[in-house]
Amino acid sequence: MRKVIGILFICVMVVCCSDESTNNKSDGVIHVRIDRDPGVLFPMFSKYVVSRDVYSYVHVHLAGYSPKTLQLEPNIIKEVPEALEITSGPFAGGIYYEMEFLPDAIWPDGSPMDGDDYLFTLKSALHPDVNTPSWKAYLNTVSDVEVDDQNNKKVRVYFKKPGVNALEIATGIEVFPAHIYDPAGALSDIPFKNFVNGELEEISSEEAFTAFAKTFNDARFHADVSVGNGPYVIADHRTDQFVRLERKENWWGNKYPDRPLLQAKPKTIIFNIIPDEVTAMTQLKAGAIDVMTFTNGENFKQIKSEETSLNFATPQTPAFYFICMNNRSPELADKNVRKALSHLIDVEDFIDQVEFGEGERTIGPVLPYREEYNTTIKPISYNKEKALELLENAGWSDTNNNGVLDKKILGQLTELSLDMYVSSGALGQRLALILTENGKDIGLEINTIQKANRAIRTEHIATGDFDLYPMRKRTHLGEYDPYTSWHSDNAKPGGSNYMLYANPEADDIIEELKEETDEEKRDDLYFELQEIMFEDQPVIFLYSPVAKIATNKKISVLTSVQRPGYFLYEATVE
Repeated sequence: MRKVIGILFICVMVVCCSDESTNNKSDGVIHVRIDRDPGVLFPMFSKYVVSRDVYSYVHVHLAGYSPKTLQLEPNIIKEVPEALEITSGPFAGGIYYEMEFLPDAIWPDGSPMDGDDYLFTLKSALHPDVNTPSWKAYLNTVSDVEVDDQNNKKVRVYFKKPGVNALEIATGIEVFPAHIYDPAGALSDIPFKNFVNGELEEISSEEAFTAFAKTFNDARFHADVSVGNGPYVIADHRTDQFVRLERKENWWGNKYPDRPLLQAKPKTIIFNIIPDEVTAMTQLKAGAIDVMTFTNGENFKQIKSEETSLNFATPQTPAFYFICMNNRSPELADKNVRKALSHLIDVEDFIDQVEFGEGERTIGPVLPYREEYNTTIKPISYNKEKALELLENAGWSDTNNNGVLDKKILGQLTELSLDMYVSSGALGQRLALILTENGKDIGLEINTIQKANRAIRTEHIATGDFDLYPMRKRTHLGEYDPYTSWHSDNAKPGGSNYMLYANPEADDIIEELKEETDEEKRDDLYFELQEIMFEDQPVIFLYSPVAKIATNKKISVLTSVQRPGYFLYEATVE
């Protein structure tokens, strides 16, 4: 993909072990630290990002972004398909993709992996009683799926309209074995179009149809069955302790050494769940942990200066930090107030102090290393005087001389007092302290309220009952689609536009981006969107961090921009 440029390719590197001869070794055990239990390790139902870091060795996409080239490459299909125009029929004017599963692709019991499994996977995700909202949203542009009558390994996926993300939607899913997850064939005879059109009224009352959903929704069912198309199986998962993956016997993917995500050199991968970073660092030093990512820049700097038994890498991450602002809060509805808050944080100094210089300023949701990043926009500077000027222009002044700015809103005297919710994380708390101290100097009151992150999300972010909340947003390596996070369709309680941002001009551009395939026109649209959002300042955009990775020198690990920053498929152990 041409959109990922420059810095990405510089950051793709291999952390080599001290003895080059170990590069031919395998069959070892690798211990990886993760900071929380991953929960359900089934792609349709996983809730946490860390879940994918674990289950990606068990379940792989049909095609995915290679951690080596950062290009979309085939995994379990023969090749990445080209879009073919539909010239007649109900989908005329749309496109379709024809994909063929590799002839060797089989399930652990020897059954072929084929188009029937692909069709089952989409049907199960779109089943109205199956709890897969994210998959339903992801697949909502798929119009039909056909399995070739002459060759079950071939499948065609139809879209009514050409879409810039259609290829990723068609290929960017994991497939599950129909004969294992639906042995009774409850979904097999139902046409796919019924799931798309919602024509399931007569079927929805059938016992087999409802029984399938009940079983499929049960987390225990997936833990007990747990059949994936990737090179590893989940051998053991002990909550809050560890997850152990074992390489499949007679793994068919060994026949494709040029496909990185089909490799399985380590025999065993153990994800040790260690929430506390200092505790994990101690185990890393002792050799009990082989691979670890750091969130605390100071800890990372310390261990780099102390340890000679470790290798270190800092690939760029496809993510950015920001402070979410409730755009419908009476105090924050005025963009001048939001701009004023953005002037109260010295982001460059924050990067130096917290990340030890490892981070890149951002001016919007498009990350700085992407080709469509608008370099003509300069980040908002730290300037308390400018912040006060903006607030005064917005009508805020201290009329009662109590040290806090106030203003009449809907006839009611309202003081400029904002609630900022933070969890126990050091980064969020530090941002809250900075805003509190700098805001106090100009008559802005920040009330820091600490709660568990889950409570903040469910009680405040999901309900719109908040003013400020520090967040981290992750993106992927494909074409950036701002619809989910920034379109007004999703600016509602429980929606994915947490900041409740709405701008008709931005909406129009976001909708155009969904269908525009010309790269130059897309760049122009991205540039314009960034200009609009920079003017609106719906959030306080901060910076894009790097991954901070330490690995034992006894192993060789590929590191990459792609999350989680390390890839163990081809890791070798001394």
